Amino acid sequence: MNALPSFKTTEVLSAIAGILSPYLGKFMAQASAKAHCQDLQIDGDTVDREKVDALIERLGKGLNLFLGRDKSKLVVAEMQRALDGLGGFPTR
Repeated sequence: MNALPSFKTTEVLSAIAGILSPYLGKFMAQASAKAHCQDLQIDGDTVDREKVDALIERLGKGLNLFLGRDKSKLVVAEMQRALDGLGGFPTR
């Protein structure tokens, strides 16, 4: 059985915060991503695709309040593409 590819947690958080910053501000983007990581028990040096997808899903739900559903869907897709582009996960 092959292990799921993984990324450095810091790289994932940096990519996500960078995408969220224009909408939430730098501090709120970082704080939101870190808080959801804690809730999802993402606390190691690496994170697998399953947990990254759960993180993006949670962040997307929160974005609905700030941006509305349509814009949130676009931002979620942007986060997914950015993480796919980091090279550790297979492209969707």
